[in-house]
Amino acid sequence: MNTTEEEKIRVTSHGGSEGRICIEGFSPENMERMLAAMTSGAYFVKVEKGKFIAIPIWEELPKPTEDIVMTPFWRKHTEALQPEMFDEYEHSPEKGCSPSISISSLCGYHYSEENYKYNAEQLESFGFICMRSRRGIDAKFWEIWHLPGLWSAKGILGANIQSGKDNNEKLLIALEFLRHKVSFGTLDVSNQRLAMAGPD
Repeated sequence: MNTTEEEKIRVTSHGGSEGRICIEGFSPENMERMLAAMTSGAYFVKVEKGKFIAIPIWEELPKPTEDIVMTPFWRKHTEALQPEMFDEYEHSPEKGCSPSISISSLCGYHYSEENYKYNAEQLESFGFICMRSRRGIDAKFWEIWHLPGLWSAKGILGANIQSGKDNNEKLLIALEFLRHKVSFGTLDVSNQRLAMAGPD
């Protein structure tokens, strides 16, 4: 629930043929909440004694440090568990590293509900995991589709990747395949550069 002490909301109405209601006095943040409530139904809103109250219609995610599912959170480091740096050659695809692939802005400039559904189902069948941010006050969130490594590819993508001789060739096959099969804004490939070493 949100209230803003500095605000003093004023509501005036004009009956008759006009059918007009005027609401004034919002802070910039609560103005966005009110617009989100009116345009997408993101909030239940009301005014009590001149104070604006907005209640999200969804259950907000807990903070990572407060989410009991995340316990015991991050372990405190010891000398044996310090991150160790690997040079690019040691951790390259040619040496057996399996790069991860991340796709953002699914559909790019060609967004529609049907197009999004088709591309999302494609990525799920290929082994991608959908990761979403918390919702903003406009009820929107950022979304990234993530393939942890080439080893996690499934379906047609996984079958195509298997034809590669090594991880470098498999990566090129995966990129070419995704370029033709999925509509996206950006695709990023990541090789792990920093990793935590296990205890001796």
